[in-house]
Amino acid sequence: MVKCDSCGANVDLAKGSNMGHCATCNNIVEVKEQPQQQSQDASGKAGADGA
Repeated sequence: MVKCDSCGANVDLAKGSNMGHCATCNNIVEVKEQPQQQSQDASGKAGADGA
């Protein structure tokens, strides 16, 4: 999950874009590492579910 740089809340991501919006502080965030974080989270969850 991507966090806002300003307040630390979760960021809503735009489909097909590297931009996100923080509803808490109304900040626009450019996401650079989201695909890497998603694959790490997904592999961690899959391992926990499979065990």
